[in-house]
Amino acid sequence: MSQLGVEHDNFDEGQRIRSRLAAIDAELGQLAADRFRLPEGAADASVRYQIEKLEAERKEIRTHSLFIFPEWGDREVVGESIVISPDLRKRFRAWNQTWQVVLDPVLEINWPDPEAGRQWIAEGNALVQDLQHEIGTKYRVVGDFAAYAPDA
Repeated sequence: MSQLGVEHDNFDEGQRIRSRLAAIDAELGQLAADRFRLPEGAADASVRYQIEKLEAERKEIRTHSLFIFPEWGDREVVGESIVISPDLRKRFRAWNQTWQVVLDPVLEINWPDPEAGRQWIAEGNALVQDLQHEIGTKYRVVGDFAAYAPDA
């Protein structure tokens, strides 16, 4: 566990957070629909409170989470506005290059060798941990590449 209580060896965290964001959006949509069905002023304060609470949770997740996933082309996995060591940036580039060249997920996700895929996932998890260590607690670093696991 990191300082933030984040378990980095569980690489499904990105999917869990994205699922929570989708659930928040669905709840907000339902609350908005319910609000229009209620008579004027009925339970309005309660609904407003629930909406504000969900919007605050969504904002907290989005502004303090740094999702790590592979990118196409020459785009950086970790944006250049985030200062990290040259060695870590080089490792991210190599990790991303493996995804583009070895996996080549244009049409399907199929590692030519499942062990190469498992090593790629392991390196991704190590990168998440190392990035969290370098940037501290400003962001919660989240691995969001579980869909590319050879056993997924």
